[in-house]
Amino acid sequence: MNFKLVILTPYKKYFDSSVESLSLNTNNGEITIYANHENLISNVEISDLKLKINGRIHHYAISEGVIEVKHDENKAILLLSSIESSDEIDIERAIQSEKDARKLILSAQTVKELSNAEMKLKKALTRISVKKEEK
Repeated sequence: MNFKLVILTPYKKYFDSSVESLSLNTNNGEITIYANHENLISNVEISDLKLKINGRIHHYAISEGVIEVKHDENKAILLLSSIESSDEIDIERAIQSEKDARKLILSAQTVKELSNAEMKLKKALTRISVKKEEK
């Protein structure tokens, strides 16, 4: 059984179709959504978004955002800062981003600089992981 999923970014509607399930990380841990899920609103963390479509798992690197599940519409809406499919990820760029973020962590002099560097590292590692998952 499927449900409708809409994924929106600040720049465009990225996805609008039916899926069997989706899994991602929220501020309360990893969740999986299936058809007819109860109502839910939650923050989304930088993570690997897994969509099951026609029996196949598709991986996406996502940044922070919000998910809303509407039980009465059998629908989920993801509002994300960014999303990239495995095909859209430049692995060399992601690896360089990881290296750059690790240097920033070591040179951080304020809590804010450290927090920003850690977020960049998490994004880079997620992108690398997603690229490897699709192989």
